[in-house]
Amino acid sequence: MTPPDTLRRILVALDVARHDRSWLGLAAEFAARLRADVRLLFVEDLDLLRAADLPFAREIDLLTTGAVAFDVATVEARLRRLSKAARESFASAATQQHVAWSLEVVRGRLPREIESQAQGGDLLVFPHRPAPRARGRVAALCAGGEGGHAALRRARDLAAPAGLDVVFVGHAAQPVRELQLDLLDEGTACRSVVLRPITPDVTGLRALRRDHPFDVAVICASEALALEPAALADALGCPILVVPA
Repeated sequence: MTPPDTLRRILVALDVARHDRSWLGLAAEFAARLRADVRLLFVEDLDLLRAADLPFAREIDLLTTGAVAFDVATVEARLRRLSKAARESFASAATQQHVAWSLEVVRGRLPREIESQAQGGDLLVFPHRPAPRARGRVAALCAGGEGGHAALRRARDLAAPAGLDVVFVGHAAQPVRELQLDLLDEGTACRSVVLRPITPDVTGLRALRRDHPFDVAVICASEALALEPAALADALGCPILVVPA
């Protein structure tokens, strides 16, 4: 478990596609389990704003099939409403979970902002659309070594307060067994252990979660797969917690 005097912060990356109320409630729940403060980072999509500035840009209403206003002022107003809604939703969830938090709004591209602002702390990224909850499991995606230890320990901290299972997924059987034994020596047992090579592409990742359902995946930044965090969350269809080595 995380010692009470350990200060931990989680950066929660949000944008126009990743601000669902249920995800924000889950972020507050995770922060409470990990005894962490939260920094919400809402990224206003620079490409969307540039598209809105094009003279021929139009938005089609799916209900009426008619063109509606799509210009920079309109998009900026929508983004402000979304960031305000995210702030209000998280404020309510954070109050219930007794979590300290802050919100920053920046303009840019989500992958680049994540890369520049997630240094040194945990990073939580949601998929672009909500997905059904699985079986109350936390998956540690590990290749062994120090990165594997970091991911598995965070998965343990995340799962233990809620009594969840830890699904341990490794690139190779031997490092996985070594990490499991290390945690057993520390007095922590993984109630569910899966040995399976990770294929770092969309098809392989989706097959992984289909065969071994879990609600959140934990991976060490030093063992990042071929996909950047937002794309990895989209591929798995569940939140991704990236932890520093």
